Amino acid sequence: EDGVRAVTKKALSAKGYTIVDSTCAEEALEKIENGVAFDLLITDMIMPGMDGVTLASTVRQKGIYSKILLISGFSEEAARGEIKEMPDFYFLAKPFTLHELCEKVKEIMGKKQ
Repeated sequence: EDGVRAVTKKALSAKGYTIVDSTCAEEALEKIENGVAFDLLITDMIMPGMDGVTLASTVRQKGIYSKILLISGFSEEAARGEIKEMPDFYFLAKPFTLHELCEKVKEIMGKKQ
């Protein structure tokens, strides 16, 4: 959702992260194919078109290795599905606060703030 993405981008930018956002998985893949590099992919489980698990799998199949944070209202076990064993794959359950999201990103990235 546009509003959620905007607030999330603002919160993470305020913590010193550089954010490249996309309106859907297909747009994210297009940016990746055009050379956008990233250290952490944050994706929702449920999105229009391609879901977050498929996006994560596609990114890895393209040989792009980054950390991945999957956000979902489903349980972690249900959300992970067939990618349970994927390395550097993290999970954040909905609902969460912006503070919890920022803390999770900080934990994943190992960044001191």
